[in-house]
Amino acid sequence: MKAHSATKMAACLAVTLLASPLWAGSVTIASPDQAQTSAEGRVTKTKLTWSDKDQALYADITFSNELYETKGDALTEEYFLFKFPGVMADPATKTYYAQDQSGQRVPVATWQNGFFGRHIKMSPGTCVHIRKEHGKVHVVMTATTAAKTALRNQWVEESSGMLLNTIFGR
Repeated sequence: MKAHSATKMAACLAVTLLASPLWAGSVTIASPDQAQTSAEGRVTKTKLTWSDKDQALYADITFSNELYETKGDALTEEYFLFKFPGVMADPATKTYYAQDQSGQRVPVATWQNGFFGRHIKMSPGTCVHIRKEHGKVHVVMTATTAAKTALRNQWVEESSGMLLNTIFGR
């Protein structure tokens, strides 16, 4: 299972890093936000959210100890927001984008307004990497305009030590 998950994460990174020739734009955005969670926790919920107040895109990530819950340990869920600086909204196209080094817009997500609010969907070449080392969490978004079809796994979790899981696109 670990090898299978590692292969999926490597494929996601390869699409972003290798599929960015001169004619394609690509961006890597590291969230300045960090979190500390249990080393046993794993990602159970993910979504992108937009803050109209901050004019910022966030990764909304929930960690849970559900795999390690015992009679002595209660179920714990921890919720964190990770900001992606530099992402802007284009209301005319309902697209969130960042600019690459040449100033080209690289779409990272789109949105649809729905009955229960805004639904955000990652663009085909976008991937969010969630790296957890001994409970310390770092989040990085990568995006490229070279990808023509959606990546199967756009949320990728990598944990040192206890887990190595891939979260299927949500």
